[in-house]
Amino acid sequence: MVGRAVFAVLASLVMLASPVTVSGAEDSGAQTGSSASIEGGLVDELTASGSGRFIVEFAGRADLSAAADVNGFVQRGQYVLDTLQATQRSSQTEALALVAATRGAQAESFWLTNVMLVAGDSALANRLSGVAGVTRIRREKVYPLVRPVATRPVILGTPGEPEPGISTIRADEAWADGILGSGVTVANIDTGVEYTHPALVDQYRGNEGAAGFDHDYDWWDPTGICGDTPCDNAGHGSHTMGTMVGGDGPGPFSPDIGVAPEATWIAAKGCEDFGCSEGALISSGQFVLAPTDLAGEDPDPAMRPDIVNNSWGGGPGDEFYLEVVQAWRAAGIVPVFSAGNAGPECGTVGSPGDYTESFSVGATTFDDVIADFSSRGPTLSGDIAPDVSAPGVNVLSSVPGDGYEAFDGTSMAAPHTAGALALVLSARPALAGQIDALTGSLRDTAVDILDEQCGGDADGDPNNVYGDGRIDAF
Repeated sequence: MVGRAVFAVLASLVMLASPVTVSGAEDSGAQTGSSASIEGGLVDELTASGSGRFIVEFAGRADLSAAADVNGFVQRGQYVLDTLQATQRSSQTEALALVAATRGAQAESFWLTNVMLVAGDSALANRLSGVAGVTRIRREKVYPLVRPVATRPVILGTPGEPEPGISTIRADEAWADGILGSGVTVANIDTGVEYTHPALVDQYRGNEGAAGFDHDYDWWDPTGICGDTPCDNAGHGSHTMGTMVGGDGPGPFSPDIGVAPEATWIAAKGCEDFGCSEGALISSGQFVLAPTDLAGEDPDPAMRPDIVNNSWGGGPGDEFYLEVVQAWRAAGIVPVFSAGNAGPECGTVGSPGDYTESFSVGATTFDDVIADFSSRGPTLSGDIAPDVSAPGVNVLSSVPGDGYEAFDGTSMAAPHTAGALALVLSARPALAGQIDALTGSLRDTAVDILDEQCGGDADGDPNNVYGDGRIDAF
């Protein structure tokens, strides 16, 4: 199954939130005098293979600058969605008509980044390059998951005691004050989540207790690997979700692996396995901003999360996901990203973690020493990165099969940070949507660790190894 949302064309050419698949009726012909660039070698590849997938980029960009002035969580999210979809409608109609008239061609129209993912031949690519507003045609990208550097056999701690990462950032001291993340929703874009895992099932927003499970608006799988029921075919997403919310804090459940165990979670499977296709990542980004039912219909930004964790990324300086992160911020969603596992060299923080708009996280040991693999700044634009650091070595968390494993990686540090942000927001609900205040609280209270090897501020705080320091949730 290709997936419910993949390769859809709107037959009516009216941009709906969930596209409908139609088949083209006529053969396409080559277009000469193209105004948009086509990535080198793509036409030859399409000619040799007969057809393939490619991205069509459009010039139109939504102006979301007024979103911060919209009062109300629901209203703000709806404003962002409406503005993005209006830009999509004004940009893509002609191109969609061309695809719909091309025999055997299909397309998925996105509103979050104003691009189309097309399945077609070289002649169609040439014709699309001549459509007004089309700026570029290129290959679809695939991004790697920030794979764990190492995994270890399970060594469970003493029952009743939180895992070391939890106590290192003093989340358990916040629990003692009754702050466990209640009222906050977190999400991840990852390999999926085993929703029935004992450490995660109670926190799943789709868990309706005795009534069973309703996965609408709580789960999205754009490529159909899992389908309508959440799963995790690589183990990574269950692990990162466990670090955010797993267990029950001071309750009887053991092991306590999650920073904010009373927060609820939703998830989008943006990574097919340890590779994350561009189409799946954009589709997942749309779901985070405006969750949908399982058919990808009726988007509702009122159901969006407060925080989204991303433990995937590529090399530095790739702006492919920048508009997604900007839209999330406009809607008041905190975008947390792993810095990457390309250390110890300087200048290795990967994208999207290197965006100014992202909140990136490096990995430390439980003794507050930077992990050798943790990526360092500065970014290509000269910004300091990561923003903060958190435990990312020998981190025990949930994996499919109701089990637990210990992983190393900045993928493990980022969810510690997302969970800490959930605690802050739970303690101060009025900060919902105030991203600078939320992330600033973690910066300002982080344990300063000075390091000059990759530069930073003159006084060493922040620096390009630890950022503003190791987070202190309490």
